Amino acid sequence: MILSSKPALPCIGLAVMLSISACGKKGITADPDPDPEPETAEWQLPEYMAVFKESLAVNITLITGAGKNLLVDSGWPDFTDILMDSIRNKSDAPVTGIINTHHHLDHIGGNGLLQNGGTIIGHENHRDAYERSNPNGAVTVFTDTLSLDHAGIRLECISKAFSHSAADLIVYLPAEKILILGDLYFSSSFPFLDMDDGASVPNLLAAWDEIIQTYPDDLHIIPGHGPVTTMHQFVVYTNTVKATVAAVRAEMDKGRNYGEIAASDVLDRWNYLDTIVSRTVWIYFIYYSYNSAD
Repeated sequence: MILSSKPALPCIGLAVMLSISACGKKGITADPDPDPEPETAEWQLPEYMAVFKESLAVNITLITGAGKNLLVDSGWPDFTDILMDSIRNKSDAPVTGIINTHHHLDHIGGNGLLQNGGTIIGHENHRDAYERSNPNGAVTVFTDTLSLDHAGIRLECISKAFSHSAADLIVYLPAEKILILGDLYFSSSFPFLDMDDGASVPNLLAAWDEIIQTYPDDLHIIPGHGPVTTMHQFVVYTNTVKATVAAVRAEMDKGRNYGEIAASDVLDRWNYLDTIVSRTVWIYFIYYSYNSAD
């Protein structure tokens, strides 16, 4: 049975969804039902970096040096005071640059923290959002890659547009062996996609495969939401999510519609990922990524 029309996404939107929530690579094979507990290997950020989990666990990365601070993402607008306090506990220097991994409000809402004519860096596809978030400062956008130097620290910004949104970028710090993925990675939850902005499940899976094949095995990964993980944990996560996609698509192949699949127990094996993004929402993304004719 096929639905006659596409229903509304079973949530009001990203902001509301977050606010009401409970908050094979290079020879590696992954169990589709891994232990959800994180690995306990000890690891610390370099002393000139910090990750703040302000505003409903949005991960905000601070990089300090040479009398200035650089942020990767800036959180919700209502939490800028908390974020500034966290920054001040690490460094008294001004925030002179912010890299936005995409344009959603929970990642650009603190862009007003920029000082001394600072610059927003983001993807060309949502230049307007970055300009509105920093009306008195500069905006630098790109469409493919952009290399930066912050106090001798090399950062590479790489487009992954249309994975989670039209304006996705990731940030690689090669010397530090750190990769910041923004909302391409919800490390303890099903993914979220802005399908109205062109994102889709096939695009997200393709971006994950590119990341796994491109970057070293010994990285640590900072997600948009959820705990920092190793590359190995990321590979396990991606294979797990691919297993959920296969399970939903198998139900679609039986002729079941979105409502029937969402009401079923098809994703019960992966209940531990039903956190920030519910399985009902994730099924919606899968179904309408592969059944756009509905």
